[in-house]
Amino acid sequence: VGVPTPRILDQVARELGVRIPHEEFLTTRDRAYEEICRAENGPLPRRGVRELLAWMDARSMPRAIGSNANRHKVIFNLEQSGLAAQVPVRY
Repeated sequence: VGVPTPRILDQVARELGVRIPHEEFLTTRDRAYEEICRAENGPLPRRGVRELLAWMDARSMPRAIGSNANRHKVIFNLEQSGLAAQVPVRY
């Protein structure tokens, strides 16, 4: 947790002798994540998120999402978890 991808790939190269191009790794990782999420009907929202959003809706409270994930992954996760309608994304 918290280890940058380039550092992990450098360690793999040193310890296993396998060089994995950074962009190829990211593309493969992201594709696998999406395939697993679709197959497993995930990711699921954390307990209480739907109730919190409903409470905020009832009070016309604005909301925002902060994430270190890229926009595509945030939107994908909102759609897969069924929260996209409650947390609209502006382009």
